[in-house]
Amino acid sequence: WRILLLQRVMTSTIIRIRRLLYLCPSTTFECSSIGPQGDPGPQGEPGPPGAANLQIVTVSLTQTSFVAAGTSLESAQFSIPEITTEIVNNGLVLAFTDNGTNGTAWVAFPYMIPATNNSVVMNYGYNPGRLLLTLIAETGSGYGSLFAGWRIKVILIPPASLASVSAVDLSDYEQVLSAF
Repeated sequence: WRILLLQRVMTSTIIRIRRLLYLCPSTTFECSSIGPQGDPGPQGEPGPPGAANLQIVTVSLTQTSFVAAGTSLESAQFSIPEITTEIVNNGLVLAFTDNGTNGTAWVAFPYMIPATNNSVVMNYGYNPGRLLLTLIAETGSGYGSLFAGWRIKVILIPPASLASVSAVDLSDYEQVLSAF
């Protein structure tokens, strides 16, 4: 009998709330704490390092970074000891360019610069300890000097951190940083 009584009380209360909301649709209900607010508590202990342990390495391009490697191919190599065999085999290496914006915008590779009668594509590759940038043009070479002052951010994600990658747009620099 107690359960039946409780059901009736709950039902009648719900009906009253529905009627009130129906009759006063623009009314808002506010809940606030009673009494004055106390002083904030002390600062907590720093948390443990994140699980991602990603590393970010920045490379700056100069007038002479690229050398001709064929009729319409140029390449540049950079020593990055943080690119380990473990990361190459089981982790993830991402690269972004600021496309000459002095770090205000970061764009994922490959990066294409369309031009009249010619386009130049910059892409990246890597081996343990080394980053390789390539420029491929539809015709000719000698475009490397156009990229002087550009910066490249290389993000190294170890294998243990890849479980959280599935929901991340890996072409979005800000999303990658916030996810890790």
